[in-house]
Amino acid sequence: MSQPKTPASPRQDEVRMLTRSVRQRAPSDAFMLLQGKPDALVAAVLGELDPHTRKALLERYSETHRAILCAIDGRLQAPDETAQHHHEDSVGALMMPPEAVFPLGVNVAQIVDKVRTLADRHVLVIYAYVVDEENRLRGLVTMRDLLLATPEARVEDVMLAQPFSLTPQMTVEDAMHETARRHYPLYPVCDEQGALLGTVAGAALFEARAYEISAQSGLMVGVGSEERLLSPWPRSLKLRHPWLQVNLLTGLVVGFIVSLFSTTLSQLVILTAFLPILSSVAGNTGCQTLAVTLRGIALDEYKRDVAGRLLRKELLLGALNGAIIGLVAGAVMYFYAVSEHAVHPWRAGLVVMMAMTGACLTGGIAGVAVPSILRRFGADPATASSIFLTTTTDIVGISLFLGLATIILI
Repeated sequence: MSQPKTPASPRQDEVRMLTRSVRQRAPSDAFMLLQGKPDALVAAVLGELDPHTRKALLERYSETHRAILCAIDGRLQAPDETAQHHHEDSVGALMMPPEAVFPLGVNVAQIVDKVRTLADRHVLVIYAYVVDEENRLRGLVTMRDLLLATPEARVEDVMLAQPFSLTPQMTVEDAMHETARRHYPLYPVCDEQGALLGTVAGAALFEARAYEISAQSGLMVGVGSEERLLSPWPRSLKLRHPWLQVNLLTGLVVGFIVSLFSTTLSQLVILTAFLPILSSVAGNTGCQTLAVTLRGIALDEYKRDVAGRLLRKELLLGALNGAIIGLVAGAVMYFYAVSEHAVHPWRAGLVVMMAMTGACLTGGIAGVAVPSILRRFGADPATASSIFLTTTTDIVGISLFLGLATIILI
């Protein structure tokens, strides 16, 4: 029986050249560069990268292909020690070890020699960081400053003192707010005492934020941000199914509410035609408000003093939209009741109009309240908000609709 072929070891010069090209590119471009390359070469290149870049590239491969690459090079299975100590949505999880770090007192010639040495190791140097005896960040030097300065110039004379920095505990969202007006390629990361811990690439922050935004539509219906396009079906089942059970539970609550009015429905069958319409309009009204609220939270516009104004605005919009939609739906109900020879058709129209107004009003309130409550309890405001929102509008809307019908029509 033939033995499986062992992948041929790639040439070291080929690995060095490709590693250098990968380091100079954003993960999405680097991934395209690696397409079509032998697995042995790709594994060797990934093994030379920093843990964050390696992880960003490995995530783009399918589960099967990732396992093949990890089997070729054991370094790909090593855990990222830095990321393990920080929350996955924090700057610390994206942090890389600092390169080109210099003490106070060195001159430009010494910095240039060290930068050249790092370049020989295919390390991409963007800034030189200057620290004191306690490793506190005191300044940074750009490559342009090095080029224009004389070799004898002291680093204190050419550095940018007190540069902007991030903290490892900062969330990606907060970091994006802080860096939105700066757009630097690389940001130093310091602790509360100002000690330099590492760096984080601006591209890594934007990519993490873009992925978070792309995941929000899934989060609203219970699809976790961990699930990717090629995630294996057992993992997708594990991530999605619990929220479907939650949805089933909330649906049973709505079904129980409907069962309480079984007598009303048996006597007024024409009402059943408007139940799905009521749920759809009220749910859509709430989702409109929810989208605006989540956008405000994402853009850091949602403050405590803004919450009251937003709620008053959505109450007004819900009442106005509900009244207008209610008039149209009430008129439709009136003519439908007349065509079915139902008794008191104008009362049926009044019930629909009042219920539609109340349901839309509820949607506006829930669209603000649901993400606010989730946020107050420390949960992601986008997580399954749509499930809780539609449940709220269904329970209130249907109860109001059937309750008014029981009072007015029977």
